[in-house]
Amino acid sequence: MTSGTDTSNMKEWIKTGNPAKIRMEVAAAGQTTDIIYDGQNYYMYMPAANMAYQMSVASAQQYTSNSGNTSSLSQYNPVLVGPDTVNGMACTVYQYTVQGVSTKIWIWNQYGLPVKMVSDTTTIVYSNY
Repeated sequence: MTSGTDTSNMKEWIKTGNPAKIRMEVAAAGQTTDIIYDGQNYYMYMPAANMAYQMSVASAQQYTSNSGNTSSLSQYNPVLVGPDTVNGMACTVYQYTVQGVSTKIWIWNQYGLPVKMVSDTTTIVYSNY
C-alpha cells in the first residue's frame, strides 16, 4: 500500500472455518505489527515497543459501528466503470464516493476478491493470493 510517499506491506493468512481465524503482519514506517483473530478476540503485538493488547469481537464491532465502517461495498452505491486486468487477473472495476472521497476498486472476476484500490493519494495492490 502506498499513501503519498509512505509504503506499507501486509501479509495475511486466513484459516476458513466457523469461526475463521486470521493472522496479519503489517510493516509500515519501520515498525512491524502482528494481529491475530482467533474467532473470539483480536490480539495486537508491536515488538519494537514490546506492547500487546487484546480486544473482544464485541468491542471491535462497537468501534467499527461507531466510526461508520462496514464491510459492505453495496451501501455506497458503486458505479460500474468496466473491465480491466491487474497482474494478469481479469477484473471488474467499480467506483464509489464516501464522505467526498472517490475510490476505485478492482474486483477479481474469478474469486470476487479485491486486487487493487485507488483513493486520493492512496493505492493498495493485493497480491500473492
